[in-house]
Amino acid sequence: MVDKMKKAIALIMAATLLSGCAAENTQSSQTGDSSQSVSQQSEIPAETEKAFDEEQALEVINKLIPTADRFYAIFNRCELPVDDKTVYKDANGFRYSPVKGSYQTLEELKEDVEHYFTKEWLDGNFYLNLDEDFAFYKDIDGVLCKNIDAESKGENVWSPENSEITAVSDEEFTAVVPYVDVYETPRTAEVKAVNEGGEWKIEEWVLER
Repeated sequence: MVDKMKKAIALIMAATLLSGCAAENTQSSQTGDSSQSVSQQSEIPAETEKAFDEEQALEVINKLIPTADRFYAIFNRCELPVDDKTVYKDANGFRYSPVKGSYQTLEELKEDVEHYFTKEWLDGNFYLNLDEDFAFYKDIDGVLCKNIDAESKGENVWSPENSEITAVSDEEFTAVVPYVDVYETPRTAEVKAVNEGGEWKIEEWVLER
């Protein structure tokens, strides 16, 4: 009887030891997996915003130059279409006709062009042609009118896709842009664009002469 009791106690103790080892091994395994997962996650690099580079600057100049040339034709060559059936003559003897379609007032025209050029550049360039004595454009009776005596012809043919980006940062870049002038002479222009509140605008635009 005593021997049977000793054998039973021995079996219970052995079972308890085996159960404890199994639990310890399971816990150890789970801890190891968790450590490995944390280690793997820490090796994943954090995403960083890509710096503005030459490729992006070339994309911007490809969009800016055609628009800039359109405004050059508007402000320097008076190329907006007009309703020539209506003609006004101002105190200086210049004839004006209402602009058709695109812009209803001078303010609308200015608001549009100021998305693409800095105000400082416009004041020293395009806006000089709005001087009251010979204004290429002005509002008459609340309607945008064009000086039809100031019209001129010609165009520059630009190749912005062949531009050379000479300096670039997140805030500004410079480029040399090739074009062919009205006399079919190959030339280049130096352009500086700046980032104003997320909009890229031309701050300098110097055509080779």
